[in-house]
Amino acid sequence: MIGLGTAQRQAGIASFRETLLEAARGARELGDTDRLVAAALANSRGFFSAMGQFDTEKIDVIEAALDALPDTDSPERARLLATLCTELLYDSPLERRLALADEAKAIARRLGDRAVFVDVVYRCGTAVHAPSTLATELADFAEAFVAASELADAAPLYFTSIDCSLAVRAGQFELARERLAVGRAMAERLGQPLLLWVASFADASLALLHGDTEEAEQLATVALEVGTAGGEPDAFAFYGVQLMQSRHEQGRLGELVSLVADTADQNPSIPTFRAVLAAAHLEAGDEAAARALVDEAAADSFSFPEDSGWFDGILSCAKVVIELQLGVHGERLIELLVPFRDQVPHNGVIPQPPVAMYLGGLATVAGRYEEAESYFGQAAELNTRGEMKFAAAYTHTLWGRMLRARNGPGDADRARELLEQARESAAVHGYAMVERRANTELSKLS
Repeated sequence: MIGLGTAQRQAGIASFRETLLEAARGARELGDTDRLVAAALANSRGFFSAMGQFDTEKIDVIEAALDALPDTDSPERARLLATLCTELLYDSPLERRLALADEAKAIARRLGDRAVFVDVVYRCGTAVHAPSTLATELADFAEAFVAASELADAAPLYFTSIDCSLAVRAGQFELARERLAVGRAMAERLGQPLLLWVASFADASLALLHGDTEEAEQLATVALEVGTAGGEPDAFAFYGVQLMQSRHEQGRLGELVSLVADTADQNPSIPTFRAVLAAAHLEAGDEAAARALVDEAAADSFSFPEDSGWFDGILSCAKVVIELQLGVHGERLIELLVPFRDQVPHNGVIPQPPVAMYLGGLATVAGRYEEAESYFGQAAELNTRGEMKFAAAYTHTLWGRMLRARNGPGDADRARELLEQARESAAVHGYAMVERRANTELSKLS
């Protein structure tokens, strides 16, 4: 049954979960620790079981397997700890997930087993994605990539290459492209539906990074088809997230208010979706609804879970605060974002413009124009290096708005130049929201 469940998972047959749970139940009845461990490890796709969901049956099996093992270093213990770490994404605070990941990596390092270390780093990866963990994650994946290269095996190379989000977040754009190319090639070599699905939505995320919305939607649709055919329970959820970002870049997020509201209702464990709903209401012209949701988040001091979606929640609120000039909330958002001013948010599925761009917009609302100028310059440099056309147009629009408001010597001319660049780029690439706002700002220049 373990062999069958493993084959089902690799072939993209969704019933692998129940096959392996049944195998685990049989192993527990027999008191067979080896097979219990094997069933627990096989019943994982390498990251959380489904977006926004917590699989209590899998968790029970993993914890039973850990209890059955001796409390000593072993490959099995390291892998089980890493698997538990990723399955706890939607149920435990970052501190617990980091403790599990650290213990798993420490065991792998003490064992000196490169294959175990690669597996552990990949399994923990998604669960410990957070703004504050970037440096550690970059170092771990760099170490794992070297280990995978030495193993000369397609699977480890895939595991250490397919997620380009860390390199993007660090502004290492060329590395992101190189690693994704390796991961995609390994996925095609292995031919497993799960791996091909991850490669497909990773390709779509790169297109979104570059502001190529039509290409991104085509790639996201391919990913949806691959994921659905492969039995992935959240293939449509991943597609929906990428569609929302594409519509945002196109200035059409307001069209998806109902979809975003339904998604928020169906995923109460992901409060970020309520922040995205606020941004959608803003784009739809319902400023009152947008503000009410941001006020709700502010009442909890914008305490979004510390995971890969943290930026999405905070930045969605920031969009509303910037456009509605809600200075009452701006200072708190600045305080939260300043430590990560160098990062380009990417949750593994979608990217966002640089944090510095949002800080520039928030500093403008606060009337801190010199500070805003510095942030916009930093964002512009990242946009250029990352070939981020949408982010560049958006940055120029907010920068031009700041210069118009500051109205110092030469500011009006600089503002006009930036806003005209933003408007031209938006018109060419179909960024309707940016085009509208650039035109509004240009109309206010004397």
